[in-house]
Amino acid sequence: MDKQSKKENYLQKLLGKRAKAQSADDSLQKKKDLDDILEDLVAAFPEGCFCPPTPETVTQIETALNALLVWSTSAPISSSLKMKLQDAINDVKDQLDADPFSCCDTIKALEVFEFVLLQVIDQPLVGIPFKVHLQNLAQQLQALFAEYIACLACTPGPTEPTGAYSFSEPISIFTVPATLTVTNTETQITTVTINLTQNALIELRGLIGWSVNFEEEDVSVIWRLRRGIGGTIIWEGHDGLGVDLGELAGHLTAILHVDNGTVIGNNIYELTAMVDPTISPDLTAEINGPIVLAATGYPV
Repeated sequence: MDKQSKKENYLQKLLGKRAKAQSADDSLQKKKDLDDILEDLVAAFPEGCFCPPTPETVTQIETALNALLVWSTSAPISSSLKMKLQDAINDVKDQLDADPFSCCDTIKALEVFEFVLLQVIDQPLVGIPFKVHLQNLAQQLQALFAEYIACLACTPGPTEPTGAYSFSEPISIFTVPATLTVTNTETQITTVTINLTQNALIELRGLIGWSVNFEEEDVSVIWRLRRGIGGTIIWEGHDGLGVDLGELAGHLTAILHVDNGTVIGNNIYELTAMVDPTISPDLTAEINGPIVLAATGYPV
């Protein structure tokens, strides 16, 4: 190879490296901030019922999810949490593109994605000083997903022995409800009633958005499902929330329980909450997000 050819070959390699570097710079410049991405996600998801989504809706959601994937590659979070976020994003995209499309599987994937997203926002994100805005956007997504769950609960399913045979109307609040303050005394959040005409198990699903805003840290809430108003406790969950002084912290609690102590006729369930008087004496929590409690009967 003569000197001229070597020189041309060297210049081509140099130009190639420069083009790759320029492409990388362009990608970094195009990377959106997390709050902008979440705003796009909130705008992409429709209000009301989700299924079946239009092709335009799917495209908008996947565009925002792709932007979140790009953000995750250099996000100020642990490698394990990056992987969880990327897996959750890809699971949602896979469900949106699935043929045939499954509404239930897609909403399950959205719930997992929302849980991981809350974990990401809960991290000390370097360079993101205004976490309250991120938390507000996450709560808007929570409210939308809660509404999708309620739509499914109101839609009759198959009547075969293997399917759901009886549905109740869920108690749902999806916009901004009047704030309900929970203290160290057990407080009713909502109730749901389902009528059984044959022996069946009852699956109870719930979703509650809440927050704290105190100078004191570490607010722990006890959630309970009771069979009947003030009746037997059939499920209890504990949710703790540690916050920095003066910080507004939002949270989402999910409930899942199967009751095998049902009766023929009306089965009434009560959801209650109480700030743990031992761990968090004299503190309160605010129920100010989505509230859903749905019951589904499965014949046995």
